Amino acid sequence: MRRFVLLFAALLASYPGAAHPAWAESVLIRAVGAEVTSLDPHLIGNQYETVVAADLFEGLTAYGPDGSIRPGAAASWDVSADGKTYLFHLRPGLVWSDGSALTAEDFVYAFRRGLTPKTGAPYNEILYPILGAEAWATGKTTDPAALGVDAPDPATVRIRLERPAQFLPAILAYSMAFPVPRAAIERWGADWTRPGHLVGNGPFTLVEAVPQARLVFARNPHFHDAASVKLDQVRWVVMADEAAFKAFRTGEIDLATVPARLLPEARRDLAASLREQRLLIAHYVDINMTRAPLGQDPKLRRALALALDQVAVETKVVKDGGVGGFSIVPDGMPGYRPAREDFADRPMADRLAEARRLWAEAGYGPDHPLALRLMTDDVANYLLEGKAIATLWQAALPGLKVSLDVNEYQVVTGRLVDHDYDVALSSWSADFPDPWNFLAAWRTGAGNANVVGYRNAAYDRLLDEAAALLEPASRLARLAAAERVLLDDCAILPYGFESESSLVAARVTGWQPNELGIHLSRYLGVTGTP
Repeated sequence: MRRFVLLFAALLASYPGAAHPAWAESVLIRAVGAEVTSLDPHLIGNQYETVVAADLFEGLTAYGPDGSIRPGAAASWDVSADGKTYLFHLRPGLVWSDGSALTAEDFVYAFRRGLTPKTGAPYNEILYPILGAEAWATGKTTDPAALGVDAPDPATVRIRLERPAQFLPAILAYSMAFPVPRAAIERWGADWTRPGHLVGNGPFTLVEAVPQARLVFARNPHFHDAASVKLDQVRWVVMADEAAFKAFRTGEIDLATVPARLLPEARRDLAASLREQRLLIAHYVDINMTRAPLGQDPKLRRALALALDQVAVETKVVKDGGVGGFSIVPDGMPGYRPAREDFADRPMADRLAEARRLWAEAGYGPDHPLALRLMTDDVANYLLEGKAIATLWQAALPGLKVSLDVNEYQVVTGRLVDHDYDVALSSWSADFPDPWNFLAAWRTGAGNANVVGYRNAAYDRLLDEAAALLEPASRLARLAAAERVLLDDCAILPYGFESESSLVAARVTGWQPNELGIHLSRYLGVTGTP
């Protein structure tokens, strides 16, 4: 994900008037580890781009500074007794950044656009709880009446669901549910997200966008809560983590992520600026279930699962504060006890013995070898993990040869969707704190999210049963049962839960730790100069 290394001095010098920067303004400088591929909310498929886009747009709900869900463009909402209809009441006087009125119809247009196949939204599955959303997204209908989103009046958005979804307000804070400006899109087409064209409803507006280099945002005076925004400008600079670490040390940027290799140095020299917290992010090895032999042989998949020493990978190799993971849903999910791999508490020696037995029973060994390519992106931590996993597997399973298939983040994402890999490293970060967010991606028909091509009727049925339940304990129990099915099939092999290691300059105010790892610029401020 973090592929562009920039020299910050050269970057800063490229700004107009850089010889005398206007530090009288409140300017926050943030590093982003990979190029932001799009500012179109519907073309965003990951969390870090959602955080960037949230500077420019706001959904009916919004993430708070602590990661909680709070009112956004909607001041309040009501829920029907059966939990299947929501009425969102917009704040009075909402306008776009160009001063034109923002109404409920703008949200209706955005939902329809995001779910229309030709838009190509990579993560429209997050909206599938909405009535008719899956049918729209798969091209089965274009009938507006079939989609459960409408506007009873200019100030009200009505959303009807397939079945109760208590997490709907959390979904609506994600970029797929942001409003988008119909007039600008129809005028400019694909160029609508360029500076001078982009119209948003968030706390900032787009001033400058230089591919592979930087994004510059300025305060939006038309934002409904503009008085609470402390920053005049936000500068997102594309910078690999190690380069960002160095730039932070010299006072050139305000926020940075600490790469695992440099965490001991950060703990030693930058303790006052270091913020560490466990996140709701899980790391997996994805098994391509559409490709032989792994997709057709459960013994092979279980052998790989048993031979994957999660604790060694996370605590002895990466050493970034993460821990070994044995479940699809990360530890710390409120109210939920994840299912765990059935061998989680067994000694590695016992696990390896079973792994070798299954490997041999599947017909593999020195005389019948198997070659696998382990796909990963070029982030330093993933490379460490990939090398460690390949080494562990090859040492444990006779005749197995694992080579790394390293690509840029965007290439990896595309190949995952196309099922163009043998095995791959991936991760899932919580868009909202509910186990459904981690489990729904693997159901049959989940579209692009189901990158392993997993299909299991029993799993689908348990998810459907959970979705129909309003009583929390019963619902979570069904989800845990579904997680058990997924783990037993060994289609996704969990190996770690991530921690956030961030550097926050002393001049930054408003930073709050949260389990989602979402820190929006609108809540931050700065004092003094870098």
